[in-house]
Amino acid sequence: MVPNFFKAQAAIDPDWALNNWARVKQIMLAQGALDRKTKELIAMAMELFTSFASIASSLEIPCDVTPAMVQK
Repeated sequence: MVPNFFKAQAAIDPDWALNNWARVKQIMLAQGALDRKTKELIAMAMELFTSFASIASSLEIPCDVTPAMVQK
């Protein structure tokens, strides 16, 4: 199953979508210290965080949980 984000990007830049989808699959399916479910939970949490941060930015609401490296 391909996430909608990659489907939308494929319509704009198919090479970018293909390369990045392959990279994501390699990371998610690789055997390592974290199992796949943990990686998926981390990815979901990061997606939620970036969504909330972008909403706060568009509404010009200061976000108190933004990491120091992305604060202006």
